[in-house]
Amino acid sequence: MSGPSTLQIIREYAYEIVISGGYKKGGSWGGAECGSYVDADIHIKESCVWLIFMGILYVLLKFNDKVKQLDKQIQQELDVEIPRRPTVYRILDIALATIAFTNWFMVLYYKINLRSLINLLQPCHLVLLAQAFALKSNSSTGIMISLLSLPMVSGSGAALLFPDTSGLDQWMEEPAFWLQHYFIQSVPLYLLLRYNFLAARIIDFKTITLGAWILVFMHWIFFEPIDYMFHVNVNFFLCPASAMESAFEAMVPKILMWPSYRTFIMWFLYVTIVPTCYAYVGVAKLLQHAHGKIFGSDKDEVSTRTNRNNSSRDVDTNMMRNKSAGTGSARSVSSSPDHIKRS
Repeated sequence: MSGPSTLQIIREYAYEIVISGGYKKGGSWGGAECGSYVDADIHIKESCVWLIFMGILYVLLKFNDKVKQLDKQIQQELDVEIPRRPTVYRILDIALATIAFTNWFMVLYYKINLRSLINLLQPCHLVLLAQAFALKSNSSTGIMISLLSLPMVSGSGAALLFPDTSGLDQWMEEPAFWLQHYFIQSVPLYLLLRYNFLAARIIDFKTITLGAWILVFMHWIFFEPIDYMFHVNVNFFLCPASAMESAFEAMVPKILMWPSYRTFIMWFLYVTIVPTCYAYVGVAKLLQHAHGKIFGSDKDEVSTRTNRNNSSRDVDTNMMRNKSAGTGSARSVSSSPDHIKRS
């Protein structure tokens, strides 16, 4: 009788190190009881409705155009800011990125010991990794990550308000949990301040809405299938943590928990994301104002350049129109330098 095939051995080993630890721990980590908290038909119907809704929002709000506009604007500003940025700030970037990567590798070590690598996909761990890459990056990608990951502080903040530290029984694992989440909450402010307050200057309501859309969409297209298929509670979409469940019972009317607590969490996230993001941006703006008062007003050179370019294009267009009409071309040419100067 032949033994197990190589493919079967690999599959069993992968299950052992990636999934089995979280499943066996049970409780809010996963398992059969956690997996039965929400009915299977609700899992499917609720996911479908949310995915359709998010797809409609993406089209109606023209998020694709917004990403292109942000990328162009960021690159224009970085072309000015990078050459004049002091080296000490770049050293600070690398130092904070090193702390972030170190923290993430600590989490990796704990999950390997636990035999639950799938929990590395938890939103807080992904945000930590995204912040590390944003800090390390010296390009528009880093600024884009800074802008679009800002709404995720709402989720990591909820993890601090309703912490689930059950099962964190390895050496220094629980202190590492707190260190990670306080770091995640602190770094976004620094990311807003980099490159002469670049992210704080260009962020707007639609950018925050886009970041929130990415966060919510990730839950339904990515986390929900993983939780449901493997019965491991990666992001509490399989069953709520005990602290969350207690808060629901004490403060949330049952009608708001329809069709399940997951929909309530999504709306609650968005309601808290907007004021939380604007609180960060407000602090960054205050620091920018204080910086201007102490060190002198630092004009937005990139915006000035953009205005000059636009004025030049307007002048050229007017000149062409006047030439085609056969009148006023000399007047248009003579007035164009003053037009550019005034802009």
